[in-house]
Amino acid sequence: MSLENLADEPMAMGGRSRPVNVDQTMDSNRNLSSEFALAAKIVARVLQGESLGGMRTATAGASAKMQAAAKDFSHNALREYGRVDVIIGELLTRSVPNLETLGLLYVALAELIAFPQANYVIVDQAVNAAGAIGQPRAAGLINAVLRNFCRGRASILQRIDVSDKGRYHHPFWWLE
Repeated sequence: MSLENLADEPMAMGGRSRPVNVDQTMDSNRNLSSEFALAAKIVARVLQGESLGGMRTATAGASAKMQAAAKDFSHNALREYGRVDVIIGELLTRSVPNLETLGLLYVALAELIAFPQANYVIVDQAVNAAGAIGQPRAAGLINAVLRNFCRGRASILQRIDVSDKGRYHHPFWWLE
């Protein structure tokens, strides 16, 4: 399949579809880590107890394109909350330095679930986003968790989907 044909077909994974625009591929890769970083900040605020409705202040100053991408990434991460939380619990061997780093893991893992064919780009841009959230020392942790997920994706998803939290994508307190 040529790049021209790929540009005409949407990628339908995880219930979402995004058209591929070949002309903007290089430009979008440069901004993806910034969009991941902004989405990580939004997810971190939600994990602290804030509502998604009040996230305008978190995205103030960002371009409309970046705000839209961050909204998409953060909403996808929160839709996949239960599964991603179980994955993080299974793959993480040490504590996360702060909630923004945890938010970045949520964002990147949710994107890896939705778009497994883009795993190299997602991992690379998530590692780059660690610097954008002010946590460059967390890049190794993020890389390790995401690469481990990519290597064991099928077996990890199969294991977590048998748990209620993984299957229903919600925390235990919501399922009760």
